[in-house]
Amino acid sequence: MRRVGLILLALFLSAVTAATTAGRVLPAGEQLVYLSSLSRGQSRLLLRDTGRSISIDLELPGNVIAEPAWSPDGRRLAYVRVVSPAERELNIFDLTTGQNMPVTSPYDPAGNFAWSADGTRLAYHFFASQWIAIYDLTSQESFLISPTVVAQSPPLWSPDGRSLMYVSFVDGIPYLRVVSEQCQDSGQSCLDRGRERWVTQNSAYWPMSWSPDQQHLVFNQLERDGWRLELLSITCDDLLEPTCIGSAGTVVEQLRHSVFPFWSPDGSEVAFLSSDTTQTILNTVNITTGTSRQVMVNLELYDAPAGSPGSGAIAVTQRGRRGALAIPLRIMLLDAHSGQVWQVIDAAHSPRWRPGSNW
Repeated sequence: MRRVGLILLALFLSAVTAATTAGRVLPAGEQLVYLSSLSRGQSRLLLRDTGRSISIDLELPGNVIAEPAWSPDGRRLAYVRVVSPAERELNIFDLTTGQNMPVTSPYDPAGNFAWSADGTRLAYHFFASQWIAIYDLTSQESFLISPTVVAQSPPLWSPDGRSLMYVSFVDGIPYLRVVSEQCQDSGQSCLDRGRERWVTQNSAYWPMSWSPDQQHLVFNQLERDGWRLELLSITCDDLLEPTCIGSAGTVVEQLRHSVFPFWSPDGSEVAFLSSDTTQTILNTVNITTGTSRQVMVNLELYDAPAGSPGSGAIAVTQRGRRGALAIPLRIMLLDAHSGQVWQVIDAAHSPRWRPGSNW
């Protein structure tokens, strides 16, 4: 049965054609993975070709699957198999071979992971100790970065793969920090003997996102006058150098609340969710001109939106309602400019676009 599933997956990945949805032609073969909600709190991980509006079940093991994350080449998926509320097992699934590999024991819950840019390492976060570990796909071994690192956020790799950034609380205030290699062993990671330093002197909140050219980092900051969207500029490789990371200014300020920033494919705009007491708003802002616009206003927007790598589509999760009755989550694919809904995927959430605009 597993072999039949792999054959169907291969056919699905290779046979891509354009299709018209709600009056708009989506790029052939642009794909995303998402969680499909079943009964009794169960979920399955599905892969969808948005051009043909069809999905297939990846048939991964486990009763509940959470936190899917693509490797940069779009070949592998990291995900969490939830054994019980206190037991979470990190796995890596290779879409080209069909091989599934457990990385952590379910008795040491972990998640919140991030791929290095070359796809050879996966950083993840232990929930109990709040330590950060790295799994090396070449050696198939894991190691902790400096045990002094206590992180209250998922890790984020630097573009060159030599450093990890994370949020750490001090006296109740979250600060952005970086841990970096101090040795120069050829081809070997030394993050387990890393150095640390503060990056921000003010509060910094997760999640954060690199620009496509990897020269800027966007994040949320909370000040007395409200939330603001801030940019950091990266001018050199060694992030421990004080002059390597500097402020590139405030993109948007005086927001009631701001979460989940992400970049447009060309790096000219940042999209994010903001909210007030009556509504949730999907916004975009031009980082050069400061011009902002509302893409969608919807009280029930839920979870992090995801921008496609090629088409300009944005996948958002909506908590559906019929009157006062809540119905299962659903994914909507939107035009980033007009807010037009292209597709709706029912009983689904946690969309993640596959890297590469066309497969």
